[in-house]
Amino acid sequence: MTRKLFIDCGGHDGCSVIKFLEMHPDFECLSFEPNPTLWPYYRLLPTKLHQSAALTYDGTVTFFVDPIDADGSTVIEQKKVDATGSLLNQQCPTISVPCIDLDSFISNNTSPADHLVLKLDVEGAEYEILEKMIRTGSINRVRELFIEFHWERAGIPAERHITLIETLRTKFGCEPKIWDASSFSVYRLGLISHFRRFFMLLRIHFRRLLRS
Repeated sequence: MTRKLFIDCGGHDGCSVIKFLEMHPDFECLSFEPNPTLWPYYRLLPTKLHQSAALTYDGTVTFFVDPIDADGSTVIEQKKVDATGSLLNQQCPTISVPCIDLDSFISNNTSPADHLVLKLDVEGAEYEILEKMIRTGSINRVRELFIEFHWERAGIPAERHITLIETLRTKFGCEPKIWDASSFSVYRLGLISHFRRFFMLLRIHFRRLLRS
């Protein structure tokens, strides 16, 4: 039986897991999120949380924390944490967090037969990650790629951005699809959003139970 796996990199408060499982309740989920402030939101989610950043090597990395809504936190120093520019990166708190080599993780923990869906919202690190996966060939494991690009905010040249997309399309048949799960987020949004998520989770768990 084909293993169905959703890998969520830059999981935030689990909003992407909720969105994806609403559409595909039969998938196994893995999440990568290095921000400790967001970990409590994963307690009831049907995903395995890795408390680390997805990158191109195993080790540690400096993490710039978005103190406003956590959404712009990044490991890329030149990428603006606050998109509005009202807060400079130097004004944001930093912490040292574990990071994993996503390329190696996928190579070692999936097989070519798996139906692997990869989502990247890693605030500028997507270029290094995908370029390495292209070099090693692990990108061939990915059946679907959902992504939020940050090339402008991270100071990535337009040429590099375009080359990456064209390489994915023409050489690997991998069409990057824009992803936005902000409407499923509950971080700092109050009680109504939490109740909405609770009922979504009940529905997801029930549908998964029916399929087991």
